Amino acid sequence: MQIGKKLSPKLIGLIVTGLIFESMFWITIFKLGESARTDAAQASNSTALVNKIDSISRRALDIVATCADPIQTPDVQIVQKNIANLDAEFAEAEKLVENDKEKQSVIATAKDTAMQHINATLALRSHQYKLVPLNQQHVVDQKWAQVQNHELAVITDQLKELRSNLNTQAEKLKFHQTELTHQVNDIQVACLCFTTIALLLIALLLAKKITERLNWITVILILQLIGFAALLHSLQQQSDAEAKGNVESLKMVSAIKEIDACFKDIDTAIFQSIFSDIKLAGRPDNRPEHRVHPLFPDAEDDLIVKYMDKRNLINFRFEMLKELRSKDPDQLSIIQSSKAASDRVFTLLENMHRQLDREWTTWKSQMLESNPARQTSWRQVQNNIKDVSSINLMSMLNQEMERTTSSAKQQDWYRSRINFVLIAECLIILTCLSIIALTVRSITKRVSIMGDNALRLASNLPLNPLSAGNDEIAALDRTFHTMADALSESRRKERAVIENASDVICSIDAHGHFSAVNPASLTILGYTHDEMFGKVFIDLVFLDDRKPTIAAIEKLKAGSDPELLEVRMVRKDGKQIDTLWSATWSEADKALFCVIHDITERKEAERMKQEVVAMITHDLRTPLSTIRNFHEMLATGLLGELTEKANKMLGLADRNASRMLSLINDLLDVEKIKAGMMELEKENVSASKVLEHTAQSLSPLAAESGVSIVCVRSTPRAGATPRAGATHQSNVGSTPCVDRSDSDSNNIGAESSDSDDLTFYVDEDKISRVLTNLVSNAIKFSPRDSSIKLTAESENGSVVIRIKDEGRGIPEDKIANIFDRFQQVSVQDHTKSGGSGLGLAICKAIVELHGGEISVESEEGKGSTFKFSIPKNSRT
Repeated sequence: MQIGKKLSPKLIGLIVTGLIFESMFWITIFKLGESARTDAAQASNSTALVNKIDSISRRALDIVATCADPIQTPDVQIVQKNIANLDAEFAEAEKLVENDKEKQSVIATAKDTAMQHINATLALRSHQYKLVPLNQQHVVDQKWAQVQNHELAVITDQLKELRSNLNTQAEKLKFHQTELTHQVNDIQVACLCFTTIALLLIALLLAKKITERLNWITVILILQLIGFAALLHSLQQQSDAEAKGNVESLKMVSAIKEIDACFKDIDTAIFQSIFSDIKLAGRPDNRPEHRVHPLFPDAEDDLIVKYMDKRNLINFRFEMLKELRSKDPDQLSIIQSSKAASDRVFTLLENMHRQLDREWTTWKSQMLESNPARQTSWRQVQNNIKDVSSINLMSMLNQEMERTTSSAKQQDWYRSRINFVLIAECLIILTCLSIIALTVRSITKRVSIMGDNALRLASNLPLNPLSAGNDEIAALDRTFHTMADALSESRRKERAVIENASDVICSIDAHGHFSAVNPASLTILGYTHDEMFGKVFIDLVFLDDRKPTIAAIEKLKAGSDPELLEVRMVRKDGKQIDTLWSATWSEADKALFCVIHDITERKEAERMKQEVVAMITHDLRTPLSTIRNFHEMLATGLLGELTEKANKMLGLADRNASRMLSLINDLLDVEKIKAGMMELEKENVSASKVLEHTAQSLSPLAAESGVSIVCVRSTPRAGATPRAGATHQSNVGSTPCVDRSDSDSNNIGAESSDSDDLTFYVDEDKISRVLTNLVSNAIKFSPRDSSIKLTAESENGSVVIRIKDEGRGIPEDKIANIFDRFQQVSVQDHTKSGGSGLGLAICKAIVELHGGEISVESEEGKGSTFKFSIPKNSRT
């Protein structure tokens, strides 16, 4: 669905058409390949049948020729064995044509005819005949004429015609197979070219982005290179195979011709010797001393030795033939059969040579017919020579000669196709490179336009029109135009913000001159933009603040972090104003970018605040102190005895006065801490001692609330013997703090000398105030009959003090802000306990002034644990 939406109908039609043509190409290639394989199989079958018919013909003629020999009576067992072999070969031929009834009929008829003539020939030779002298062998009687007629008719004309037709058919099939192979190669080249062109068109139409287009072209180029390389490799392999086959055929032709020539020489020599002997025997003046011919014993031995010397050469040629046709079982069988006949020929010659050597001493000038044994051997040699140069071997020779003739044409065709493929590949490569070059040229042109746009943007000039197309460069150009519009809009907004800002926004160059100022300078400093431009900034700074201001700016130039700087400046009308500078030094621009904020009103408010604090200190705290003193005088009876009701009212008034005085003191302390005016008077103090003093001072309040205070220390007191695993603790209930760690003393407030582990360098009054606030809060929010545990420990060079209660706890969402000013767990705490919400804030400020940290761990309903740690920093 998505592809259909993205592709146009024309492009879809182009893709479908390309796929159809591609499918047709491959279907055609497949069909032609199948036809070529079928033709090859049929040609192979026809050739095998031709070879089998040749073998049948040769074997039938040999059987009849053996029976027709007028000199030697044939061995019946050998003849019967040859007949059985002939029958087996007919059966193999029938198996080759088992699917063709017409050919089966021809072979069956040929078989019956051959067997009839062979049996008739055997019947003519069934009785014994005397050997015919050589001078009378040319006279043939009627029976021998009948034998020769059987020899001529043993192979039917239909079988000969079938062989001729099969041979012609095999040649046509091989030629057709070659043509089909050529067509397949041509179609493969056309298919590869068509596929490459189609893919290029699809890439150009489908790929909208440049990177996609270049990637497509690169992939197509690589694929077509691989395809053409594979095709070239295939053609080269076929050409090499053809050349190799041609070389093998030439070797086979040479070897077969050499073998045939050798054995023809032997047969010719035997025939000429016998024929000349017959002619000499028929001459009237023939006498023994005149009969000198090759078959006399001495000449006969020379003839045998002459051809025996060629045995190794002939064997080498046969081995070469077997090696060349080791993968063709039919031809290998023919070669092996000829080799066996050759071995028989040379074996007969060797036997005759040995026989002649044994008869050397008894040699006389004897005529050939006087030695029948050697005559028989020579006849056997002639018969085996026929087996060596068999019809099948000669047929193989003719096939190889035809192959050498056609191989040159095949190699020329392969060379022409290789050249054509190379030319086609070069054209496709040039096409791809041309497309890439055009694409790069288009990219370069449009990139130069974008570079010009960048210069125009920097020069605040109108940009060139948008680039057409949907590729990356067009998208980038659109983005660039959008960015330019956004920058223009941003500059307008920035200019509007700067021009309408109430603070002075300016830049000061490396020489201290104002290089840019917004219009707010007129409101704050009384100078217009033009008056400020080029003016030295230090001239506007109050005389006493010039050195600190210059020093602060030099620190900024040196790379220090920006800090807020309070500078007093002088307006154009001479009025002094307080300003707050926020400045940043730009090393790249060699300029100081600064925002000047007028804080004159804030400074005035701070001065008024200080006056209010002074007023509170003098006008409120002093009268409250006087009131409290008067309350003490009344309570002690210096002004007379009071009634019980008056004493109660006096106590209520005193508590409210104390509460108000405490609130005033807290407010003053907060302001002092905020203003950095609180000073610490540090000394070495024992943490255990501070805990005990705090517990003792708050014991009445704890007793009134029904809460006990337990002091725990991690180190034993001096002079005490600690129990194993015990800690030192003091219980404070309704009585003063008691130290139970010393078994010899239960005195209240017993002094102890702590080791240096719990001694830290602090302001004892301030730390006591922190503990008092924390323990007071714990007492306020602890239920009756509960305990508050005070713990002091030494951890990592700091003294850690914990105040743990069993109160209501603090909700999790309140813990983060519990140490802020005026923060309480609930709004009812102010009315119930009278707290101001400043105690924990003061505790945090005091602890941080000592360089420590304060925190709380609490779970609602299970109490809270306040912890603060202060570094020891003890002085010796």
